Amino acid sequence: AGLSYGRLIKASTIDNFHSSEESYDLLVPYFNENDISWILGFNYRMSAHWGITARYTRGITPLLSPEKHNLNTKRLLSYFLSFRVEYYFK
Repeated sequence: AGLSYGRLIKASTIDNFHSSEESYDLLVPYFNENDISWILGFNYRMSAHWGITARYTRGITPLLSPEKHNLNTKRLLSYFLSFRVEYYFK
């Protein structure tokens, strides 16, 4: 368990359902560049060389704060799952 800090370097969206006037790409300039998240993870070492890891990451700070920029849209909060298979060299 812990905290993480991330920095948004570049962002874009793909929106196949809205016209160009309503595209989510119009919101990209309003995305927050800094992200603070909490992480909960599990690591299991199956042998001397192999292990697996699973992590859940959830944003504390929103990716988009519509009230900050007076936008008529919903707040965006990041979250994701990560899975890894690891090999340890010895």
